[in-house]
Amino acid sequence: MTMNKTGFLDDVFEKAVEQGRSSVNKTRHSVVKSGKETLTALGGSNHTPLSADHLKQFEKNYATQDAQKIEDLKAILFKRVNEESAKAIGQRRREEEERKQEEEQEAMADKQEREQEKGAFIATPTGKAKRGSSQRQVKQNTQVETRGGKSQF
Repeated sequence: MTMNKTGFLDDVFEKAVEQGRSSVNKTRHSVVKSGKETLTALGGSNHTPLSADHLKQFEKNYATQDAQKIEDLKAILFKRVNEESAKAIGQRRREEEERKQEEEQEAMADKQEREQEKGAFIATPTGKAKRGSSQRQVKQNTQVETRGGKSQF
């Protein structure tokens, strides 16, 4: 005699639902009963009955209050969106300026490197200029002084 687990769970679930319905009904009846007792204890039925006109007035008041709250919330949302977009635009501008400064610094560094390389090439003579300067040095070193103080080549 084995029972299906699903059958057992279904039975438990159904019992819980039935128990919930009965407790809701009991609670509702007790609230209504205690409300009637409270009204009679306070002096019977000295309350103003709600008519359709009263309900329409309530709806109108709540509608205007809701409309005002909606407008206030729209204004707050609009303000936040504008603030966030201004922040984003400012951030993009700062990033763009930083990028441009970095590019300028890199360009200046490249330019300085090229100028230094050019300066290094100019400082060391090449080709005929190199040969010419070394020949002059040789000539100056090979000059022989004579007795008269004149140099002879």
